[in-house]
Amino acid sequence: MFKKHRAPAGSTPGTLAAAEGALRSRIFITSYDKGDIEEFEVEPEDLESRLNTCKKHSVLWVAVQGVADIAIIEKLGALFNVHPLSLEDVINTPQRPKVESSNENTFIIACGVSSKHLPFIETEQISIVLGKDFILTFEHKYSELLAPVRKRARLPKGNIRQSGVDYLAYAILDTVVDGYYPVLEDLGEYLENLEDQVVTRPSQRTLEHIYRVRREMLVLRRNIFPQREMLSSLLRDQSNHFKKGTIVYLRDCYDHCVQIIDVLESYRDVCTGLMDAYLSGMSNKTNEIMKVLTVISTIFIPLTFLAGVYGMNFEHMPELQSVWGYPIFWTVNLLLAFGMLVQFRRSGWLGGRQPHQLKEDHLDKNKAGSISPE
Repeated sequence: MFKKHRAPAGSTPGTLAAAEGALRSRIFITSYDKGDIEEFEVEPEDLESRLNTCKKHSVLWVAVQGVADIAIIEKLGALFNVHPLSLEDVINTPQRPKVESSNENTFIIACGVSSKHLPFIETEQISIVLGKDFILTFEHKYSELLAPVRKRARLPKGNIRQSGVDYLAYAILDTVVDGYYPVLEDLGEYLENLEDQVVTRPSQRTLEHIYRVRREMLVLRRNIFPQREMLSSLLRDQSNHFKKGTIVYLRDCYDHCVQIIDVLESYRDVCTGLMDAYLSGMSNKTNEIMKVLTVISTIFIPLTFLAGVYGMNFEHMPELQSVWGYPIFWTVNLLLAFGMLVQFRRSGWLGGRQPHQLKEDHLDKNKAGSISPE
């Protein structure tokens, strides 16, 4: 459930070491102001020169997808004055969502989720470095998680183009948080299907699905709770990189986090109820099987007794010499079995109504008979 990539033990703090299987770094630059926007992908060797051409715009967004190229990460850290420990958190994942503020920049770690194949949930760490007029984002996958933000940035009259870099940081955080909603919706439908299976056709496979959902909800819980703390810290500390007008939007993002946590907690209760319902259903099924087997055994006890008595090889047994002895033996056996079945059904042991139900029906009948029509 948790496997973190880290530098070798004893390494100097801030040591960067790419994880095995990390993707090659791709760099996308978006620079804009109220009247103009430029978007392009840049090669690592052209990074510094292309950054110089973007200084004419008021907002610069450098997005890095894939963190295998340590040299690129270090160069960006040097160009934008990012602390080595922050760069280490970018490389070594997964990190707990958090925020660290300094005079130079604000470093934020958020966690996005997706669910292409329920109930398996994929997580992705988004590292954000927010400066005075720039923002850096680092993603470990070639994902489209932030594509809605880029689409909004292309709108000339949109809030992103009309606002500063702090609003862009809010838009990224809001997109990450809102990505939990479709996952929760799909998870809710999956739980409804599991509930139907538990009620109608519980099986060992159903139990496996319940355990799997519980495990994935732990992943969601481990990510969304610290994300709420991170947003609360941004609101409480009033970072100098966020304007007062943007704080209002961050508060709305915080409310979304709280709502997601409430839904997630209710889903956990549903999952616990499904587990209890499954165990109760299996217990009832076992009890029904044992009841049928007990009834069958009880019916054969007197029949076995009679067969044992008349199976003894004594010479002086009057019934053995009778012409009607064999038919009488079978008649008695059948009458005994039939009488016991009738008694079991009247007692409610074989699908009949329970004794308390018979008593209530009898009382209702007497009550209805005692009321005379007007």
